[in-house]
Amino acid sequence: MNLNQQQQEAVEHYGSPLVIIAGAGTGKTSVIISKIQHLIKSNNHNPSDILALTFTNKAANEMKERFANLNQQSSSPTFGTFHSFCLRFLKETPKLAELGIAKNFTIIDPQQQKEIIGLIQKNEGSIGRKPKDILNKISQIKQNPYSMHAELLSEAASDIQAMFHPYNQKLKERNCVDFDDLLLITYQILVSFPDELERIQHKFKYVIVDEYQDTNQIQNDITILLAKSHQNICVVGDFDQTIYSWRGAKIENLMSFNNNFPNTVVKKLEINYRSTTEILAAANQLIEHNSNRQPKTLVSDRSGHPKPKQIVCFDEREEAEWIANRIKKLQTENQYNLSDFAVLYRTNQQSRAIEEAFTFHNIKHHIVGTTAFYQRQEVKTCLAYLHCLNNIDQPIWFEKAMTTPSRGVGKTSIQKLVDFSINNSLTISNAINHPECPLQNRFIVAIKGFIDLLESIKATNASLEDQLNQLLDHVQFDAFLKKTENAQDRMDNVKELQSKLKSITNLAEFLDDVTLFQGNGESEPAGVVKCLTLHLAKGLEFPIVFIPGFEDDILPLRNTDSVEEERRLAYVGITRGKDQVYLLSTYKRTLLGEDWYHNPSVFTKEVENRINIYCTDKAYHIGKAVIFKLDDQQLNYKVLKATTSSKPVIHAQQSSTHVFEPGDVITHATLGTGTIENVSGSGDSMMYDIHFSSGRKKLMAKFAKLNPT
Repeated sequence: MNLNQQQQEAVEHYGSPLVIIAGAGTGKTSVIISKIQHLIKSNNHNPSDILALTFTNKAANEMKERFANLNQQSSSPTFGTFHSFCLRFLKETPKLAELGIAKNFTIIDPQQQKEIIGLIQKNEGSIGRKPKDILNKISQIKQNPYSMHAELLSEAASDIQAMFHPYNQKLKERNCVDFDDLLLITYQILVSFPDELERIQHKFKYVIVDEYQDTNQIQNDITILLAKSHQNICVVGDFDQTIYSWRGAKIENLMSFNNNFPNTVVKKLEINYRSTTEILAAANQLIEHNSNRQPKTLVSDRSGHPKPKQIVCFDEREEAEWIANRIKKLQTENQYNLSDFAVLYRTNQQSRAIEEAFTFHNIKHHIVGTTAFYQRQEVKTCLAYLHCLNNIDQPIWFEKAMTTPSRGVGKTSIQKLVDFSINNSLTISNAINHPECPLQNRFIVAIKGFIDLLESIKATNASLEDQLNQLLDHVQFDAFLKKTENAQDRMDNVKELQSKLKSITNLAEFLDDVTLFQGNGESEPAGVVKCLTLHLAKGLEFPIVFIPGFEDDILPLRNTDSVEEERRLAYVGITRGKDQVYLLSTYKRTLLGEDWYHNPSVFTKEVENRINIYCTDKAYHIGKAVIFKLDDQQLNYKVLKATTSSKPVIHAQQSSTHVFEPGDVITHATLGTGTIENVSGSGDSMMYDIHFSSGRKKLMAKFAKLNPT
């Protein structure tokens, strides 16, 4: 690869621990792949000696593909996420049984976790915290093994004490683990069994960890254990892109790496291949206001471009309208494609006005972060069938498979059967055939019939696709789906899952991979504007970036625990832009049904000489308060002349007075046919929740231009 001097030095360093501080857009993936090649060719490492960990399946797969395309090796390094690495380790370690866990354990997803918490609360007649809040606290405890016992003994966590052990006991009874357990159990084995630690250290003689600033405590601890003996370790990260503390990420892991590896050498990558000099100047000046970082300055040779612009609008409708019009203008003048644009917002609530404006202007767009493919109910039901074909004695999946569609056996009866099997150390198959089985005979007959069906299909030795097809036919799954809303979309999702099975030869591995896959899982449409949160934008890049809500209480977020992390989030957003970045703010904003009047973002003042500030004509003449605030902060701005195209969407002519109800099927000029799922508000404020083939949209009834079918 054609590397610059900074990259070459990072690639060639060997003999002591290495930290690579990789700024945004500095080619870190190329450096990692080049370093792996160098380890193999120059440092006498076999590919199988190398473990490369990152945080998303997408990133791991990209590394794997890039390595394969550049190397004709008989073996490959191990690429994966922390969770996938720990899963493989647990499946192969003989020590798992000593912890009372069977190798065919199931990984449960967040929804199944909530159901278990709900079951415990119901049995104890106590509600207390919401299941989601309880699980968040349990997760925090499991991510910090050193402080686990202290957390549980804390008086402030008395309600968590009452849930922690019963929750883990339920998992154990059902032969399940959660995502945090994958790491926690791996850590416990490595600490408790020196021979296993030595084995894995010998297996992986060089460890590379990407996005190290995103590691939590237990990920940091596992990394140290893996590399402590041989010291062959390289971690890659950026202090200025630490934006996930809310899910346990600790910037201190990167800051204090040399405490665990005293001979650490630090190399910086500061040559940015993405953004213009003007964009980087604003980003650099912004992030310099953070104290919890090591200094670095991104540089680019793309100079002579416009500075980033901040546009002060009257309200969120004008803000969204301005973005829509700017996209149309740039398309016409600069021949940009819709896929070149991205709208990055701090909170999901901000997307409503953006969607309305884009829909009104017929701008094709995609809201990133909708329901993941493998979390859609019809897909989860099919996965439950596949889990039962793989191992019927898994209570979590058996209940889902047995009760959907209904076969006359409810969840209460299934739970009785599960409790009976657990209390008597029986498998589900043996429990249903036991003479003391507590269920009524008609339920026993129904469950036995389903088990016999599964066994007969497995006995055919047909392909996985054919086995699932047979099972779906027997339970009349198509007929069941046809009675549900958006039936065709649901049936198409089932077909998509079936098509994925064509290339699968190992069902157990496929099910593990599906459970580990935490990405969106849906194919994103091409040729559309992407709308997503700033958190989801990390790692992406776009020629033109819009950041609405660049104002106090949104960016930085109201009552934030860390203004420095909010500043890093703004930094990440700005450095996504290649050619131009637009920051937008408003005089007033309606969020969650209330009007808010925010000050200009404190970040605006910090970068004022690196951006150009403009105020729309409407904000200047009506939003006197925001003009006063701009003047009070001594911010220089210009007023944009009013144009007919800058009128907010609210002034558009209403196209239809027809009032729709939930269940009505409608058509839209650009979104196609959809189904009304919910109606809220009334009069001019009426909103429709509509399911289209492209996803769910929330449209204002007054301007949606809907027609009945």
